[in-house]
Amino acid sequence: MIEAFLNGMVNPFQLSILPYFLMGIALSLTLGFLPGIAVFHILAVLLPVAVILNPMQGLTLLVASTSVGATGGSIASVLFNIPGDSSNAATLLDGYPMTLKGQAGRAMGIALAASGLGGTLGVLVLLPVIPLIRPVVLSFQSAEIFLMVAIGLAFIGEISRGNALRGLIPGLLGILLAMIGLDGFSGDYRFTFGTSYLMDGLPLVPVFLGIFALPQVIDLAAGASGAALSKVIPNVTFREVFEGTKEIFRHRWLFIRTLFLGVWFGVLPGIGSGGAIWVAYAHAKQTSKRPEEFGTGRPEGILAPETVNNACTGGDLLTTLVFGIPGSATMAFLLGAFLLAGIQPGPGMIYEHLELSFTLLWTVAWANVIGVIVCLILTTRIARLAYLSPKVLAPIILALVLIATFVGSNEDLTAYIILFAIAPLGYAMMKLGYNRASLVLGYVLGELAERRFQLALQTRGPLFPVNSPISAILTLILLTVIFQRQLGRLFRTFRRRIA
Repeated sequence: MIEAFLNGMVNPFQLSILPYFLMGIALSLTLGFLPGIAVFHILAVLLPVAVILNPMQGLTLLVASTSVGATGGSIASVLFNIPGDSSNAATLLDGYPMTLKGQAGRAMGIALAASGLGGTLGVLVLLPVIPLIRPVVLSFQSAEIFLMVAIGLAFIGEISRGNALRGLIPGLLGILLAMIGLDGFSGDYRFTFGTSYLMDGLPLVPVFLGIFALPQVIDLAAGASGAALSKVIPNVTFREVFEGTKEIFRHRWLFIRTLFLGVWFGVLPGIGSGGAIWVAYAHAKQTSKRPEEFGTGRPEGILAPETVNNACTGGDLLTTLVFGIPGSATMAFLLGAFLLAGIQPGPGMIYEHLELSFTLLWTVAWANVIGVIVCLILTTRIARLAYLSPKVLAPIILALVLIATFVGSNEDLTAYIILFAIAPLGYAMMKLGYNRASLVLGYVLGELAERRFQLALQTRGPLFPVNSPISAILTLILLTVIFQRQLGRLFRTFRRRIA
């Protein structure tokens, strides 16, 4: 095992593999920077190339391309208030406000350091505990996963600044949007209004871009964002970026907690970083000494979600390798690539393809190291894009949004109807102060929660929240999250009485 571990560490740098390793990193960073181009789409482009290579080369290429997409997307979130991917959505809440304060360099430094260290250490944490993970993961069935998702949904009100109602209303709307389409259990179609296009539900990419990207383009075209950016200092220096990286050490305990949170959400099948980032953001806000400042440009609001989104990757990959269960939608695509290469992921993977398994896990770690170094070198140049004239920037972003909608919806032109129909809602929410991130959180987790809830009822009955030790513990955590303010007041009252 030690030999396979060491070989896996150096394999990505072998001359026969290195070009494909670097190609995956370069494509992931570049396309991750573009709004709406998810890692899934990068894999779709690379799969025809990967299948003609030998398994070590082809799978290294694909895994490298999944590892740093969120890193590139964090830069777009900070500079343009447009997330590169859904895993960067929480970064908007404090990243862009820091840019408007003239702290774009510091914000990018925080995001890059958190992403790089989160992705690298997330793998290193997993390597020694591989033998212990199997029984833990297999004990999480539909009931436990539903409760984990419910905990994520319970944070909807927490991620809103000031008025929790402005977060809860969009969150409930997101859950309703997730229910459009076929009910997998009853076989009935819901909220389709007789339209065949809606029978499969609303596609994620046009919804995501309609809520975040297109309203920002409208704001740029109207001159609002451009006027705001023109008031800040446009020159981003490497010194400012380096100062941002130090926030990892200033908030090291938060980093460690969210690192393990990301690894855990990655290992659990089917949840992924889309829900984990919101749990991490809410945890950062709850544990901060200045929670009222979240949403105005707090470093912890960038550090927590950016640590989690890359830390999930190692756990996602490990679950796919060891159990043959995709840890996320991206890993479901990667699972297909394994099968095309003649490799069957599962428990036998550790015995039959041990060196390949270690190579792919090390690929995630090394890709994060190299990706962050490249981004740090280019940061001062990339930052200048944020200060282009709105007349130049708005058409460029609009073109990218239209391309991303087309690609992300399997080249279905009707996706533009959803994009332009939902954009006014996103713009109104932005102007009225309603939390758009809450809508996306409800939309991403709503369908998963409903499906797992129905499965839990069928397999464990109506008492599933308390009929196993793990479920009971998760239910207690869920209730604590929901009633935390009331519990806090009771605790403070109790302390005053006994003092």
